[in-house]
Amino acid sequence: MKTQLGKNVWLVIMGTILFALSGCAASENKPVNPEESKFLHYIPDTFSQLFRWPSNQVIEAKSVAADSPEVAVPKAQSDQWLQRVIAPLWLPDKEAVVVFIQNEFDDCDVIHYRWVKNQYTIEVSQTASIFAMTVTAQAPDSMGKDNKEKLNAARELCLQMFVKQWRRYDDQGGSIVVSDLAEKIVSYSFRENTVQHLQGSNGVLVGRPRTMKEEVIDEGRNDDRSRSWDMTVDAWRYWFRMVEWRTDGKSLSIFFPKLEGRNSRSDVGVGTSGYGGCLDKRWFRLPQTRSKGSKRPTKSTPPTG
Repeated sequence: MKTQLGKNVWLVIMGTILFALSGCAASENKPVNPEESKFLHYIPDTFSQLFRWPSNQVIEAKSVAADSPEVAVPKAQSDQWLQRVIAPLWLPDKEAVVVFIQNEFDDCDVIHYRWVKNQYTIEVSQTASIFAMTVTAQAPDSMGKDNKEKLNAARELCLQMFVKQWRRYDDQGGSIVVSDLAEKIVSYSFRENTVQHLQGSNGVLVGRPRTMKEEVIDEGRNDDRSRSWDMTVDAWRYWFRMVEWRTDGKSLSIFFPKLEGRNSRSDVGVGTSGYGGCLDKRWFRLPQTRSKGSKRPTKSTPPTG
């Protein structure tokens, strides 16, 4: 009974994520390439379009001014996710280019960032619940030629780009530091036994973390003290346990749901309990409590790509 209850809880969590995002399907950007969307394990295939800069037509028709009151809180939330996830040496030195697109996916609002750092062009797209990033090398072939080189380059880039620590919550709501976070993400998501080569895709590698079932975790228990915390049900309620990626040797794409555990703070992102309300829809127009602003000012006069 306890095991079945735990399974039902997990199905509800994942089901509400997919339900929330499935309503955000249509897009005026280019059609989704089936080969590109195969690496999306936890979210709908249509969200692979978050890895493309919005077209001229979309920007002209749907962009919202950076000083519009309706984007103030989403922008502050997204800025905080950038600063908390990406290592300081990879954040923009100056102003990033920022585009606010309303209804980019049906009723889903998206904030796009673009900047250049360390000889890479970095593009980040965020909905209320998803963080997607594409890192493109300016030097050709610097991200690997064969599969082994591509995998090693992707691992190394993640080790550099992700922050070194995070804080998780314990059963009493207390805060616990998760150290060596970038190394943990690589160990979760870049195992050779979960890396796939997409056939007919001209050398595309995709990777994901192992599921709880693959890790032989009892989904009905969250009090198993015989295993380390990152091998318990609670760990899968955090973004860093659900990072997926794709590389073709020219760019590395990464995405994850913006999960922060059972006690997520609403002022910095979306928690497990928020997906049922489909916060990706009408994100720019939802009544929100103002959160602290970003430390880095940005502008919204975007180039197009």
